[in-house]
Amino acid sequence: MFDYSKRTYDIANEMVARQLKDRTIFWEALDFSDANSTNHYDFPRNDAQWQINKTCEDDFIKSVSDAVVADDYAALGKFLGKQIKDYVVKISLFKADCKAEHEQAFNDYYDFNDYERGEWDAVHGFPAETTDNVHYQNGYNVTYAQQQNADAKTEVQS
Repeated sequence: MFDYSKRTYDIANEMVARQLKDRTIFWEALDFSDANSTNHYDFPRNDAQWQINKTCEDDFIKSVSDAVVADDYAALGKFLGKQIKDYVVKISLFKADCKAEHEQAFNDYYDFNDYERGEWDAVHGFPAETTDNVHYQNGYNVTYAQQQNADAKTEVQS
């Protein structure tokens, strides 16, 4: 289990409406076999994990059954809505984490000095900015040249 940041969860929650437009994700969200604690692609590896999953499944069935028997459709709708949203957020976490990291890198980028921004662009394969800033150009050019030399040495050794 990954330790995601609050921002990652915020992004994943923002993605719910867009994710539910995908019919496949929508139907997967309605497959409540994923109410288990183990991901649907990760089978329980031991008896304790199997028991946890069984308990989760039993709790899920009891909650739905109790709401239906009591004709409490507001509670049923709220419960099913939460299950669907939790599923969509869970499957969105990796993509949301990538976006959160990208945001952080973008924020860090503007904290760099000009030389460091040039290095960062070269390392990440971005074209050099068209600027007269000597420090940026030096950072970009030195890093780019180092990468080219390292690539050439690798090709010669091969």
